[in-house]
Amino acid sequence: MKKAVVIVTLALILGACGSGAQDADYVATIDAWHAQREAALAAEDGWLSLVALLPIEQGARTLGSAPDAELRLPAPAPPRVGTITLNDAGGLGLEPAPGVPLRVGDDVLNGPISLVPDSDGEPTEVSLGTLRFYAIERGGAFFLRVKDREAPARLHFTGVDRFPV
Repeated sequence: MKKAVVIVTLALILGACGSGAQDADYVATIDAWHAQREAALAAEDGWLSLVALLPIEQGARTLGSAPDAELRLPAPAPPRVGTITLNDAGGLGLEPAPGVPLRVGDDVLNGPISLVPDSDGEPTEVSLGTLRFYAIERGGAFFLRVKDREAPARLHFTGVDRFPV
């Protein structure tokens, strides 16, 4: 009797195991999600374009690729891009350096502007050639998020390793 119970139990357990063939709809869903994830990572503004995250401290801070810039941008930024100011009330401003073609949207900056951080809605996105940057606020601290659509990590991305489904 014991032997029969063990055999029946094993038969039920083995019968409950699938044949190993995956549901085609499930596999297609996973493959679509994976393709969407890789496309988002490799997009011009995706995470693979991130080249710097710079803390912004109180006061006026120089911005550029010069070694003495307080907020150092990667190449191809010019040595002096401008000055970013964080005031006591948490307001941010940007004053472009003379001759530097900074843009917000299609407009070339001709003077100082206020920078809206992401915590106050859509952030002010400033572009300079292949670089683009904007202010973010995390836990009461401000940072400059810098992205480059020509970032090596983005250009040489070959995909994310994954296990078969």
